[in-house]
Amino acid sequence: MTAHGQTSAAIIDLLPTDIFESRAPAQLSDYVREQAAMHRALAFYLDEKYEVIAYRLHLSGSFGRVIKSCLYDFFVDELHAKKISSRWPDGLSSVTIWKSRRQYIAIVVSEMIPGDKAIYGYFALRKR
Repeated sequence: MTAHGQTSAAIIDLLPTDIFESRAPAQLSDYVREQAAMHRALAFYLDEKYEVIAYRLHLSGSFGRVIKSCLYDFFVDELHAKKISSRWPDGLSSVTIWKSRRQYIAIVVSEMIPGDKAIYGYFALRKR
């Protein structure tokens, strides 16, 4: 449990979602193949080090440095988290793993998808 009485999976529900406004009408359901590719690439990257216990995906109108900056500020200022790693693995634009108390959270950005969009994923992780 966290200090706020949340389970580690619920921490991803506290992360900001208003930063992912898409400029064109589109739904995550329009990008099923891209989501599957994102999950495969993340599983390969995490290998046997972490297990995904929950996730939330968000469609964004761009990759945006502003988005990454907002997330960085939120993790540091609100969650008092430390960045564990940041990589650009094959099949993904980026994976950043954060640790807040004893909780691990990955921010995953897909490769660019049609319409200059990206899928951002919040993944609650458990260390194996």
